[in-house]
Amino acid sequence: MNSVLYSGYANSGGTVIGLIFEEIERAVVLPMEFRLLKERFGLCDLEDAFFKTFDPEIIDLALKDFEWLCAQYATSIGRFNRAGYSYEKRSGDIFCGATEKYISSLVDFTYPKSWHYYDFKLSYVKLLFKRFINKFSKYGTYGQVPAYLAYPDRNFFLEKTRNYLKEILNGFLQQQVQDQNLQKNDDSFIVLPKSIPLYSELAVKQIVRYFDDCRIILIDRDPRDVFLEVLNGKQRYMPVTNSLTEKVEGFVKYYRALRAEKDKVEIHPNVLILQFEDVVLDSEKSLEKIYEFLDISPHEHTKKGLIFKPEESKKNIGLWKKAQGKEAKAIRLIESELGTYLYKG
Repeated sequence: MNSVLYSGYANSGGTVIGLIFEEIERAVVLPMEFRLLKERFGLCDLEDAFFKTFDPEIIDLALKDFEWLCAQYATSIGRFNRAGYSYEKRSGDIFCGATEKYISSLVDFTYPKSWHYYDFKLSYVKLLFKRFINKFSKYGTYGQVPAYLAYPDRNFFLEKTRNYLKEILNGFLQQQVQDQNLQKNDDSFIVLPKSIPLYSELAVKQIVRYFDDCRIILIDRDPRDVFLEVLNGKQRYMPVTNSLTEKVEGFVKYYRALRAEKDKVEIHPNVLILQFEDVVLDSEKSLEKIYEFLDISPHEHTKKGLIFKPEESKKNIGLWKKAQGKEAKAIRLIESELGTYLYKG
């Protein structure tokens, strides 16, 4: 095992896994989300462009989109900076170079190209200027950009992707060890928060192939508590309506859809799914499952109880029991629609 990927179904409390790993001696937990695998324009999308479309234009765009995404992730975090995740700084300044090398290894050659899709991304002023120049140009080639032609073999793609991830993750690991004054061992492993597209069996299988050896831990939670947390929070993934019944109907569809392939994901040998309530209420048994799954000794859990405090997390369990009025009615609707997902421990 060289990497642990963890996440949770939305609002399911997946962060508790990160807290547990911060207590384990050999684990080095990234301080930010590692979304490069699952993000739109990320590695999964790049592979799909190569081997599902075989279309030179789509492959060119996929490579450019991946370049763009990595540039955003590399941007340093700061109040007056653009949005970013500081991947360059947090990798010991190797992320950008490794990404450039990775893309170059996949590309066969570049060629000059003008295309309507490129024009779509130009500002109106730049587009008018391009049209004006080309109108009076002999060849009309002003504004052409280098396009990528890339048709790697799938095994070659997977080899280069694994090498790329090894390089950048080792950079992250080394920098974290330095920043946090950690004790690094030869058998240290890196822990990647919110890094896995857990809703899709195919996506899970796809990402496992990007590592020599990885383990995936996922967290789920009672829908009643999830509903109340979302309802009383930012209401993400809920319909904009004053009708609580309509909110429940939208939530039920959304909650069920995310778990459509949960049973298939759960049987994958590289995956362990835990219930948030069990991790908190029966932490010893859950920890035993994690130790066994990762093949680590309980003695390596040297900071046990210092960061993950089950007693504090208990306040987030059974929120639905305190629901009153319309909220209590909404909970009864959820119980009737999502009975198989209710926590029965």
